[in-house]
Amino acid sequence: RRCVQETVFKLIGQMVARSILDERVVDFPLNPVFWDLVMNKYVSLQDISKIDQSLGKTLGELQEIVNSKKMIENNKASSNEEKRIAINNLLYKNVRIEDLNLTFTLPGYESIELVLNGANQIVDLSNIEKYINLVFNYYIYETVKVQVEAFKEGFNQVFSIQKLEYFGSQELEQVMGGGNINEDWEMQTLQQEIIPAHGYTCLLYTSDAADDLLCVDLGGRRIIKKK
Repeated sequence: RRCVQETVFKLIGQMVARSILDERVVDFPLNPVFWDLVMNKYVSLQDISKIDQSLGKTLGELQEIVNSKKMIENNKASSNEEKRIAINNLLYKNVRIEDLNLTFTLPGYESIELVLNGANQIVDLSNIEKYINLVFNYYIYETVKVQVEAFKEGFNQVFSIQKLEYFGSQELEQVMGGGNINEDWEMQTLQQEIIPAHGYTCLLYTSDAADDLLCVDLGGRRIIKKK
């Protein structure tokens, strides 16, 4: 399986590099986080939401608890007892961290342990920061490191990927033709934007299956169909 992934992503890297070199826009969107990893740029905990919104939201909320715990610990105006009480009152959606039944396994994949015997280690306030960091590192780096290296190897066979170092991930996504995820294919928009010429006319209609755009010449031949 790993060999297949390496081959596929090496080929993808070659294709992407060639399309950029030839100034060809291809509809092959890559996640901005993937581009950041390929370009060795900083990736933060917030970036997980670009891949998995639910997981990113949960980890962000847990990180807020970690930040609150640190603020309490660094509060010089409070006594040790006051700090202990305040920390014990930190809850996640009115539930104590240890009662969430989280273990040191990858969320959604209980068979993948983040530490030795992680399935039997409960996450609580004392180790929650370690848990967040381990999930982040595994999810962002460990799961795609083979694909990232294979992509870079294939890309570099066409031209050096370092030539893209001044581009941001969003800019690179735009270059690949996948930057606009909110393209408007409404019938009204198509009628306004597409102007047939050179003897062609446009016929717009709605079918049960999908909205289609049919551009036909005067002989009735179909030129474009978008589903």
